[in-house]
Amino acid sequence: MIITSMMDVFFGYNGRVGDVQSCRQGIQEYTMLSQTAETPELREYYAKSAQNMRENILPKMESEMKQLAHQLGVKGEKLGQVMSLEELETRKGPSVFFQREDKDTLQFMKAYQPGEYFYESS
Repeated sequence: MIITSMMDVFFGYNGRVGDVQSCRQGIQEYTMLSQTAETPELREYYAKSAQNMRENILPKMESEMKQLAHQLGVKGEKLGQVMSLEELETRKGPSVFFQREDKDTLQFMKAYQPGEYFYESS
């Protein structure tokens, strides 16, 4: 059994993974269009758009994805990959918020509110 608030983090992480992948693809496509567009104005437009996505949008998305991954205990090569429901249900190892109450139930170690992020202190 998975509690609802854990599903919020799960879906948030998987959604951000998709956002990051789409943004990276968009940057590649805009970069290509900035070299092949018919007019100088269009080339400049696509180049600026790709730069904005690379410098402003993608870093924020990646940061949010990493925060959600940290909450789920996702590390290493799994970071940036979509997590299946089966992986969530059978995951082993520590996470920031979750502990096994019994063999079938994962519980939050503290109250979670949707949209809240855990920030790891350095």
